[in-house]
Amino acid sequence: RTRTRSQATPSLFCWSVMMTHGYEPDLLNLQLSSDASIFACNDYEVFTGEAATLTSAASQCTLPTTVVDVRAAARGDMSIPSYTTNSWLNVENFLAAWASILKSGRYLNRDYTVKTDPDAVFFPQRLRPLLPSAPGPTYLLNCNKFYRAMYGSVEVISREAVQVFGERGPDCKASFVNQTHWGEDWYLQRCFFWLGLKGTARFGMVSDFNGHCTDDVPDSCLDGDQVAFHPFKSVDRYGECLGQAAQRDAAVPQPAAVSQQLP
Repeated sequence: RTRTRSQATPSLFCWSVMMTHGYEPDLLNLQLSSDASIFACNDYEVFTGEAATLTSAASQCTLPTTVVDVRAAARGDMSIPSYTTNSWLNVENFLAAWASILKSGRYLNRDYTVKTDPDAVFFPQRLRPLLPSAPGPTYLLNCNKFYRAMYGSVEVISREAVQVFGERGPDCKASFVNQTHWGEDWYLQRCFFWLGLKGTARFGMVSDFNGHCTDDVPDSCLDGDQVAFHPFKSVDRYGECLGQAAQRDAAVPQPAAVSQQLP
């Protein structure tokens, strides 16, 4: 069966990389069943290292994944020089997904491309009012720490910026040193900076319950209008967060934000 896709604007092409073993397939199946996260975008795609199919328990719709070269990643160690993260060293996995996106060109039909982690509870309807309507080549800085960063649980990039990355991104890989010691979000932001792209500040749009890029960790997903809450690695906790946010959205209208682009 075919799902009805969102027609809301600004339009979003959203995607995730999913490991086929562990908790991530259950989370993506819940999102598909709930028309939530990337599946509330105008278009979406899920990348895996081997063939897999997601299934909606609600409608029995199925979604085959797109197979790219995704492999199990090691964790970094910032106590070692040249390592920029204690999280996953996953640059090559995401470059494989980006190569597929750039080749297919599906992103060209949408205003923004959004990458989310499977364990991020993401709300496209909250994101859209925050997006500049005529952005040019830009990306959202969602973390007012680490020298103003694009934190990797949700990465929002304009169509024009993706085009620049597609045309000149290989220069980054050829120029960077020790990129296998980096997380993909650090790599992507360093590449954007190297390419001369400017970030648009949307600090506070992500609430991370680990305390990354979040000064005040909320008590629950009822406590804010953030675009995403992260991380929720079990189906029960992910579903609870979805329900809490829906309850809040029903009671509190979502405000629009004023564009702010950083030099």
